Amino acid sequence: MKPLLLLLGLIYSGWAAADCSYAILKDNLQQKVIDGVSYWIVAQSQVNPQCIDISAIADDLDTLKQYKNLLLQYKQHDDSLADSISGFRELLTNYDRTSDDLMALTRRYDQHISQYDKLSQDFNDLLVDYNELIKKYRNIALNQSSPFSFDVGAGLSEKGDFSGLFGVGYQKVRVWGVYQDGQSALMVGTRITF
Repeated sequence: MKPLLLLLGLIYSGWAAADCSYAILKDNLQQKVIDGVSYWIVAQSQVNPQCIDISAIADDLDTLKQYKNLLLQYKQHDDSLADSISGFRELLTNYDRTSDDLMALTRRYDQHISQYDKLSQDFNDLLVDYNELIKKYRNIALNQSSPFSFDVGAGLSEKGDFSGLFGVGYQKVRVWGVYQDGQSALMVGTRITF
């Protein structure tokens, strides 16, 4: 029924005087393929020549070809847009994944900064303790635990006689008693450190 409606739509309305409304039997239609498109063709003997405008039909066929080309272009644009949308979806997925990775990396970075700050504080505390320890050892080395000292020394003179040294000290002041060759002496001195 579609070929009949198409044929009646192509009848030129300017020939209203001729009786152009008539039915075409299906047996009088022939199917023909032109440029890969199937058309129904009416036998020329079945058509009143006054009812058909050949130039209008040709114009309508040209218009149909233009519409077909436009539809093909729209389909190509539609396919291209679908590919672009698919690409944008993939980019968005990659962006979301990258954003999630960045957030995880930022959290790990913050944890590392926190650990670094703790290690830095521990190191500073250790450095303070080490400096205190150095001060204590320096004080111990410079200031003996007791301010009193006792010095003793023994030896032989040239003649083989006994010689001795006895001393008592308080902080840096010293008093020594020396005995050699039957003689004794008393000396007073100080301790000098370098």
